[in-house]
Amino acid sequence: MAVAELKERCAGAGLDCQRLADISPGDSTRKVYSIVVPGAEAMDAWKKLRRAVDETGFWPVIAGSVAEFKTRDLGTLLAKLHDTPEMIQRGNDVNVFDWLTRALTGVDFREQEVAPEVGIAMHKALDKYTNNFNAAGLSDFEDTAMKLGVNPDGWFKGEYTCLHCPQAKIQPTSEEDLIGYKNILTDKPYESVVLLLVPTKTPWEVAAYLSLGHGHDRLKPYEHFALHKFWHENYGAEIITSTSDTVEMLVSRPPNSLDDAQRVAQQQFAYAPDIVNHGTGKTSALAAQLLDGKTWYFWWD
Repeated sequence: MAVAELKERCAGAGLDCQRLADISPGDSTRKVYSIVVPGAEAMDAWKKLRRAVDETGFWPVIAGSVAEFKTRDLGTLLAKLHDTPEMIQRGNDVNVFDWLTRALTGVDFREQEVAPEVGIAMHKALDKYTNNFNAAGLSDFEDTAMKLGVNPDGWFKGEYTCLHCPQAKIQPTSEEDLIGYKNILTDKPYESVVLLLVPTKTPWEVAAYLSLGHGHDRLKPYEHFALHKFWHENYGAEIITSTSDTVEMLVSRPPNSLDDAQRVAQQQFAYAPDIVNHGTGKTSALAAQLLDGKTWYFWWD
């Protein structure tokens, strides 16, 4: 598609793309474009372009602040555009169930779910102990744990979970939790944000076009592709942001049961361990966010 036609179709979607920039390697027949928008308008711009994907043929991706984007290695990001068909083929060949089985083999999640009445009693005992921080308070807490069949040390170490307990209630994620266009220190939108237009109508193919994972040993672009496709087919997950070390998705059909949410949390732990190891701390806490949650967040340190 000619740039003039793409600009016209963007305009038809309600977005001024006159400053559209071609950031593809000069010899590439596959074109990736960028446009800078005010951070406060990033979500609105993305939604307009998302609705117009069938007309434009390009999937929009929020790529972070202008300053952050300038620090990224565009050569690494886009130099593999010529390999996109191969990456797509390899992604389609991945057996996701086998991949997840291998990734999760030997992982000890160290979490035992307890009945709500046990969890509620343990939370109450812990609150009492924290308000009576002495040997007697600790002894009372340990006695309660033993009567309920719970290892008190294990409770302190997070080896138990009770997602039904009111004290452990975690809110599901929402669009407000997206951070790709925000300063995480202030939770305010950046002054300016980069939007990428990737030449595909298919969200999971973005991983192949942008070479997600290229340059580190954790995951290859085709593995990102395969998992993104799997989650799209099962939960309606669509990539919305991609920065140098994060990916975020909007989810139209999120898990609606605790069992399913816990299963997806374990899959996501296999995909991006840092979201648990340096984030929620437990897959059960992540599951609580995923249950009816509208956004998914992935981070690689």
